[in-house]
Amino acid sequence: MSLQTDERWTARRLATGPPVTGTVVAWGDDTYGQTAVPSGLTDVVAVAAGQFHTLALQPDGTVTAWGRNDSGQADIPAGLGHVVAIATHRDHNLASISEGTVVAWGSNTNGEAAVPQGLTGVVSVAAGSTHSMALRSDGTVVAWGSDLMGQVDVPSGLTDVVAIDAGGHHSVAVKSDGTVVAWGWNRYGQSTLPPCLPTSIGVSCTRFGSLVLLADQTLFGWGSDQNGETTIPSTCGVSAFNAGGYHILAIRVDGTLVGWGSNVNRQLDIPPGVNNVLAVAAGFHHSVALIGPTTRAATATALTSNPNPSSSTDSASIPCRSTRLEQPTPNSRHQKSAHTR
Repeated sequence: MSLQTDERWTARRLATGPPVTGTVVAWGDDTYGQTAVPSGLTDVVAVAAGQFHTLALQPDGTVTAWGRNDSGQADIPAGLGHVVAIATHRDHNLASISEGTVVAWGSNTNGEAAVPQGLTGVVSVAAGSTHSMALRSDGTVVAWGSDLMGQVDVPSGLTDVVAIDAGGHHSVAVKSDGTVVAWGWNRYGQSTLPPCLPTSIGVSCTRFGSLVLLADQTLFGWGSDQNGETTIPSTCGVSAFNAGGYHILAIRVDGTLVGWGSNVNRQLDIPPGVNNVLAVAAGFHHSVALIGPTTRAATATALTSNPNPSSSTDSASIPCRSTRLEQPTPNSRHQKSAHTR
């Protein structure tokens, strides 16, 4: 999983100077201390959430990790630095280094942390349950790890990619022209692109579903809706979002936070005072937000999955659409697929 943003907004922010930093707030399941933010952790620029652990990236390129450590996922590799992006999914982590290389650690049961030799020119990374992906500066994609469901079989000729993400056992890429390509496991239709999919600019995946950020700053989803993951509530003006195992968090342009999907561990119960959100990370059963300096009044909003947006608990009163796509009936529990739209 990886945080997806409106790239135009990101470019504008980076062009103004050093990256904006904030403090970390986490809530939801804390069985392994994954929401116990280390004391003194400040000036964070990015966060990522795995199944039972959490990562934070600081502007000096160093990474902090906490939570479950049964596979070494919270053990930062010695000398790790110059990190510009982080990603995690279940219990392995990826770090994109400023020179274009990748460092991986944690579980390597399926080779997901075995970065291919000679991999360079990387600008973005994404982690699935048992596989990993890297986007190179030339717009090509490299994937490694488990290929049980064809999730690392990058479609031949795939180029001009600007955003990637990995679900449980599937992969999705967005191209520069706004089209989307998906491949891997298709048990829930997560790799079957809906017809007439609008122009997309970002992507993030749940374990068994896919969501994209559209050019009009709304969201579109398909695949598993077992926990309401793809029953998207009112989501106008989205600047960034992140899909976890079974829930999704989205940031509106006014800095408010919206969440939907599973709330079995209170991962959607946004704490009071969570305003001016800069970045979010959705784990399997916990949530993490990066909070910036208070520069405007904002109200955090938690939305539960609701197929009827008129009865939603959203208090923002912004007129916009709720998009839910019906899932195709799967033909096989082990169906592989590769689709382009």
